[in-house]
Formats: sequence, structure tokens, C-alpha cells
Amino acid sequence: MKFAHVALAIVLSVSAVSTSVAAEKKVWVQELVVVAPDNYQDLVSDSPVIARVHINGSHVRATPTTGAHPPTIFTEYTATVTETFRGGARTGKRITFRQVCGENEDANNIVRVEGAEPLTVDADYVVFLRYVPSRGIYALTGEREGVFKICRGAIDPQGESLIATEREGVSEKQFVQELRRAIARRPAKVEQ
Repeated sequence: MKFAHVALAIVLSVSAVSTSVAAEKKVWVQELVVVAPDNYQDLVSDSPVIARVHINGSHVRATPTTGAHPPTIFTEYTATVTETFRGGARTGKRITFRQVCGENEDANNIVRVEGAEPLTVDADYVVFLRYVPSRGIYALTGEREGVFKICRGAIDPQGESLIATEREGVSEKQFVQELRRAIARRPAKVEQ
């Protein structure tokens, strides 16, 4: 694999919280640093599942942790597959995937991820997914670099890399044609 999917750095400083209820809680800020794929072909080949989805719901979750470190925060999405470009996500079926983003509060901590906005519920996206066997769930390939929102027939990339900026405002039809050509040229590195 030519790029790291996600590097997550935790800022170990504890911020003060202004409300009296949360005065005893530690506030942890996790900064998300994403290393983008080298090019569009790498994004395509590193994604065993590529689908157009409609986001039905989302839920912020935290990984269990022990010791002095806060949990890692992620948002889990449920979506209906409206078109399958690659992989086993069948059209009309629900799929679950996660993104490192969100904010979670428990009895002792407030943990938030900065640098990543959650996807919009009741919106349509083309998502590039990889399977994470240790977690038993799909995750976005390259985090937001693998997300393209569909707005009124045009593409609104959610990432910030050259891959995203080159596709800003492209018609959905043109985007899908380019995607199909890229899939035909390069099979997935890992089938799922």
C-alpha cells in the first residue's frame, strides 16, 4: 500500500472546561492527520468496495481504552447502497462503515476529533471503502479523501488533496465514467 490510511495524533494537553457540570472532566482533542493517496488510481485500487450510498443515520462511538489515554472517537454510519461500482455491497442493501470524527462524552472525559467533519445524514455520497478485519467493519479509504458528496448532479469532494480538487464541480455522470474506467484499468489490491 503506497499511503497510510490515517495517522491519528492525540494532543495530550488537557483543556479546562467552563461549565460546572463538566469541571471535573478532562477534555482531549484528537487531531486527524490524513496522508492522501498518491493519485486517483491508488485510491481506486486500495478500495475493495466503492459504492454510491444514501446516509440513513450516524452514531458517535468510542473504542474501549485502559490507562491514561482517552478512547479513539469515530462516527459509524448506516447507509443504503444505491449503486455498486465494486465489491460485495449490493444495491438496495444496508452497509455500515466508520469515519474517524465526532465528539464523545463519558463520565470522566470529553474527547473530540478535530480536522474532520461528519458526513450529512439524508445525503448521497460515493464512498471508497476498505475492510478492517480487526474491527469487523468497513472504513473510508483515506478518510475524507475517499468521500464524494453528490449535490444536484455534481460532485462535491469532501477531501482536500489534489484528487479532491481535480473533481470539484465535475458532473456526476462524468465522475462515474471516470470511476468505471479507473476500476477497469486497476483491480482492487484486496478483494472484499
